[in-house]
Amino acid sequence: MAKADCKNGVDYSSVELPDPEVKPYGQWTYAQRRAFLLGEVVRLGGSRLVSRTEMARLFEKSIGQLSQDIQALDAYVASNVSSNQVKSTVLTSFEKAFRDLQEHGKSVEAYEMALSFASYMQSIGVLEREADKMDLTGPIQIVIQRKGSDLSGEHQDG
Repeated sequence: MAKADCKNGVDYSSVELPDPEVKPYGQWTYAQRRAFLLGEVVRLGGSRLVSRTEMARLFEKSIGQLSQDIQALDAYVASNVSSNQVKSTVLTSFEKAFRDLQEHGKSVEAYEMALSFASYMQSIGVLEREADKMDLTGPIQIVIQRKGSDLSGEHQDG
């Protein structure tokens, strides 16, 4: 069970949402509104993606009120989500976006996204970073061929 909102003591993930045809959105309690918004945050993949303007219109509240609701949800989510859940969400989101890019023939974008994702996974310790320096032991043969010459050492006319 999720922890309750520190300030209001509400577990938004457990709030039952009324049928909007029976009880219009504008008549919902703040807890019902925030529970609905939490669903939107999860569905869209983050609070930044929730349109404050659209939600303000839906709930007949000010944009400022919706911003406060979403800010409260950010705190709620932060106190209720483990790092494993975050990693899982990030991985799932990456996999979907990667597949979408590939399906739409955007292989260069998919490759660049994969590099960026690998860097992120390294930054959080999921993937090991490659060494900046490579130590080699044993005999090494280096061949330097100058332009205009062959490997026999004879100069070629160009």
